[in-house]
Amino acid sequence: MDELACDLGRGAEPGTQEPLPKLRLSMLYKPMSITLTPDQEAWLQAHVATGEFASIEDAARQLIDQRIAELATGFEDDMAWAKPLVDEARKALASGDVLTLEEHKARNAARLAALRR
Repeated sequence: MDELACDLGRGAEPGTQEPLPKLRLSMLYKPMSITLTPDQEAWLQAHVATGEFASIEDAARQLIDQRIAELATGFEDDMAWAKPLVDEARKALASGDVLTLEEHKARNAARLAALRR
């Protein structure tokens, strides 16, 4: 299982493909050790237990890949989606369309009471 056989054509006519030598997977991946915090390990174990990931190593690889992709696309730095929401909130504030903290707490208490009925 540690071997990967490759048989790729090199632009030759069909049927004249030259097989590449067998490669060992250990040649493709360089093992690395990292130390997880107890919280990180527990989180990963819980998600492996639900079947979301095949193993902790698989989870770590997938999560690192996702983060790299986010950084590569500038995902973290692009806050353009929030600008209309901030503008709307500023307009509401300027027009006095706001709640005091006491009004906010009273509204949430009423909502919670209605859910408990």
